[in-house]
Amino acid sequence: MNASIAMDEMNPRAVMARHGKTFSLASKFLGDEIARRAARLYKFCRYLDDIADESASSQSAATALRQVRAAISKRQAIDGMTSDFLMLAQETALDPDLVLILLDGMEGDLGKVEIRNQDELILYAYRVAGVVGLMMCSVMNVRDSAALPFAIDLGIAMQLTNIARDVREDAAMGRRYIPGSW
Repeated sequence: MNASIAMDEMNPRAVMARHGKTFSLASKFLGDEIARRAARLYKFCRYLDDIADESASSQSAATALRQVRAAISKRQAIDGMTSDFLMLAQETALDPDLVLILLDGMEGDLGKVEIRNQDELILYAYRVAGVVGLMMCSVMNVRDSAALPFAIDLGIAMQLTNIARDVREDAAMGRRYIPGSW
């Protein structure tokens, strides 16, 4: 059984506790309902990340991510994970098209990655994490548009932290996120 299938069978909070310790800790301050919704979003994002990173090949990952993209675009579930995400989006007024931006970033990770400059780095971080900040605003019932740039910036900052932490691991996978211009 691959990790993605196993994720589908796990409780969202268990997934978050196992793979997102910081998110799990932070969720304790959100209240039960928002924490449950945050865990559902985290589980879906983790599912996509596992497709990208743990598939047998980059081709199989690309195929699976394209299937998710088509399902989200059409608002049609193809499995329990997309079904739950689409329900969460409806419950929270989350724009499902934000996932398409996330998928752009993940699909870019499937080949060799060589970020050339700071602008490319920030665009990448926006796609894979800033957009998650926007989705979290919906999950947390944040409706003030003045908060959105801060949610994006927090997501980007968290991704930059991950990049700094994982330089060696990323290099082993043929990924260089540190801009070549640096």
